[in-house]
Amino acid sequence: MQETIMKIPMGSHVKDVLTGYEGVVSAYAHYLTGCDSVAIKRRELDKDGKVQDPMWVDINRVEVIGPPPTEIQKIIDGNMQSGVSMEDTGGPQDTPPARGDV
Repeated sequence: MQETIMKIPMGSHVKDVLTGYEGVVSAYAHYLTGCDSVAIKRRELDKDGKVQDPMWVDINRVEVIGPPPTEIQKIIDGNMQSGVSMEDTGGPQDTPPARGDV
């Protein structure tokens, strides 16, 4: 039986227990090897005022600190209520483009 990786709600405020890195869950990755990961995105900008790249962490190292912040929950709820799906936004792509098409 296949286990779902959505153990942690999207947008949840989380902490990597190994490094102490905190942020919100912005993506999931499910690998054949069973080493599922989440992308933790910081809400703060870096010292140059730029958005920071997410940090990918093994899901077993993640501790939920709190529910999704209100503004993120509104985005999640809005997407669910509007019926937005990956097909509406152009994804997932059925076949990758040929090397010459990229």
